[in-house]
Parts: sequence; C-alpha cells; structure tokens
Amino acid sequence: ASALLISNNATAQMQDMPLNAEENATKYKNHKPRKGKFIAMSHFSRLLHKIDFTTEQKNKIAEIMQNNKASMSEKYKDLHNLYKQFDDVKFNQNFDSNKAQNLVKQISEKRIEIDLEDFNIEKQIYEVLNKEQQQQIKKLYEEEKSKQHNRKNK
Repeated sequence: ASALLISNNATAQMQDMPLNAEENATKYKNHKPRKGKFIAMSHFSRLLHKIDFTTEQKNKIAEIMQNNKASMSEKYKDLHNLYKQFDDVKFNQNFDSNKAQNLVKQISEKRIEIDLEDFNIEKQIYEVLNKEQQQQIKKLYEEEKSKQHNRKNK
C-alpha cells in the first residue's frame, strides 16, 4: 500500500497548487523524489491533482495536511528507526531471531498505524470535495484501475 508521506513542504505544495486541474497535471506531471529524501504520493494524491478546486477547498485541504504533518512525520521517523534496528540485528554476528521477530512485528504494526492514518487523512480530504468532484475522482480511480489491469494482462 502506498502511503501518503507528508513532507515538510506538503502544506506549501498544496497552497501553491494551481486551482485548475490542467495546470496541476502539467506542474506535477514529472513529480519525482528529491535526492536523499523519500517522498511518496499516494494514488489518491495523484488523482487530486487532476481536480479543479476552489480557493476555500485548497485552504481546507492544506489545513488537513498541516494538522496531520507532525504526527505523520513522527510515525515515519519511528518506522525508519525500526528498519535501522532490524538491519542492525540482521547484520549482527550474534543474530537474535527473537529480536528480529519482535522488530518485524513492530514494523508491521507501525505500517498499519501509518496506513490507517493515511486513510483518515484521505477521507477528510474526500469530504471537502463536492459531489461532482467526488464522482470525478471515483471515475479517475476506475480509469486508472482499468489501465493497470490492462497492463498486467498484456
């Protein structure tokens, strides 16, 4: 599952996002991770950039992202630290399978926690959309799902 990583500049990006979906598509067409930083856009986030927003909607979405930024950042730091601990155990000459198993469990629990928070953030953003925009995002989702299915079957 792709997770929505709210980076230090996520709110600024949302506030700088053009109101027009066509401009969004152009601006974010070649969105790539910055060197040295992991920045992921969820499937939902990519679809949002194809929708036209009012200024009020952009502000509400930016507020939602800002309200969740610190919590998500902390969760990703915790997950990163768990992975580092796991690597330390993996490469330790005195490999401890109990410690490894415990870390795998902690990593899984943290990923679930992150995924659930992502879901709640996306749900809050979805509720900001009007009925037409909600239908538009559903249609875009179905189109992308169909494209992925066609690529897999080739």
